[in-house]
Amino acid sequence: MVVREVRWYALASHPPEDIALPSVSLFTLDGGIIDLRTYLGTPLVVNLWASWCPPCQRELPMMTRVAEKGGVLFLFVAVKDKPERVRDFLRERGIRPSRWTRFFLGDEPLIRAVYTVGLPTTLFFGSDGKVRGRHLGEIDEKTLREKMEVLR
Repeated sequence: MVVREVRWYALASHPPEDIALPSVSLFTLDGGIIDLRTYLGTPLVVNLWASWCPPCQRELPMMTRVAEKGGVLFLFVAVKDKPERVRDFLRERGIRPSRWTRFFLGDEPLIRAVYTVGLPTTLFFGSDGKVRGRHLGEIDEKTLREKMEVLR
């Protein structure tokens, strides 16, 4: 137990400026696979969330609304979740993929690659694949917009 806690502490305290867009598999909601680095060259907001996570449930509609204003691609990656549960969650709330939003499933390699310890986690990647910011926990609209400014 102590070793695990030390490992997670080390992940949480890892300097966010060391994070680069990792080469990890993301799973589409219809069963396909795509490498996250496919999006290298595009400014990104990557949100790790889950349908069972109350703060994630609260922030997701606001984030998709902000994304629709354009300029930055949002990747929403549900972790430790089931595809049918994510599809149901999105359908119930009227949330659909668009020009500015994509929805995926992720797993442990992604969590380790971006050094996160909890949900929701939001990462801001420049078009060069370098992280420009990170937010652990529920994000409000003002903070989201401020952190997005470094990507434009």
